[in-house]
Amino acid sequence: MIGYVAIVTASVIWSITPALVSRFSQYIKPFMFTALRTIIATLTLVPIAFLNNFNYIPLSSYALILIVVSGLLGPGIGDACYTKAIQRIGGSLSVVISYVYIFIAQFMAVVFLGEFMS
Repeated sequence: MIGYVAIVTASVIWSITPALVSRFSQYIKPFMFTALRTIIATLTLVPIAFLNNFNYIPLSSYALILIVVSGLLGPGIGDACYTKAIQRIGGSLSVVISYVYIFIAQFMAVVFLGEFMS
């Protein structure tokens, strides 16, 4: 049951984001909004992870660097660009355009990784 609650909660929060960005876009910069979302997510998820007996796996310095760089490049820059798009063209249009990534990812998986469409 808690899984369903988590899914609905995440969906509602994710759906509210474009409206919040549109509403407060004149007061906050895209990178600041992304940083704020990251801080809120971290403060929310870390206690949940430890309450669910989170097992820490020691990582090498190289692996940790890759994780940090991946987090900065993917979600960091991606979310900041998404926020900027919402500010410039509005929430309704940027949300629709942003979901083109699904088709791009499928295309790249077929072409570059040799995966089959199923």
